[in-house]
Amino acid sequence: ANEFGVQSLMHLEEQDEKLCYVEAAISNVDEEMVNVKKDIRQMKLFCGVFRSPTDFCSDHCHRCRCRSASDSQPDEDALSWMPFYKTSTTAVKEQPRVLLRTKREYALESDYLPRLLNDAKEEEMDSNLKSVDAFLENLRDIAVDMNSELSLQETKMDKIKQLVSDIYRPI
Repeated sequence: ANEFGVQSLMHLEEQDEKLCYVEAAISNVDEEMVNVKKDIRQMKLFCGVFRSPTDFCSDHCHRCRCRSASDSQPDEDALSWMPFYKTSTTAVKEQPRVLLRTKREYALESDYLPRLLNDAKEEEMDSNLKSVDAFLENLRDIAVDMNSELSLQETKMDKIKQLVSDIYRPI
C-alpha cells in the first residue's frame, strides 16, 4: 500500500505538470484569440469585408441565434461538449481535515496494551503494534500530501475552465 501511495503521489505530480502545460497553452490560445478578434474588428471597420453571420439574421431564421451586445456569457449548448464544463455542480472546496498528532504524543504512548504478565509475547505484540502504527502514520502522511496536491490541482482546473470559457465568448 505504501508503494501505491508513493506512485499515486508521483502520478499526481506528473498530472500537475501537465495541467501547468495545458494552462499555459490555453492562455496562449486566449491571447491569440484576443489579437485575432481585434484584427477582425479593425478589418471590419476598415473595409467591411468580414461580417458576422448574425448581421444577416432574420427573425424567422431558427438556426441562427442572435446575441445582444450585453450577453457576454458563453452559450450552454456551445460549451456542453466539454466534459468538465458543468454549471449546475460545484466542486468540493475543502476536504475534512485530519488532526495531526505530534511526536511527543507518540512518545507518551509507550505501551499500546496494558501489561499483565510482562513477558516476551506482550513485548512482541507491542512492537508489532508500533510498527503497524508507524505504517499507518506513513499512509496518513501520504493521504494528507495527496489531499493538498489535489486541492492545488482543483484550483488549476477551475482556472483552466475559466480560461476556456473566456475563449468561447462572442466576437
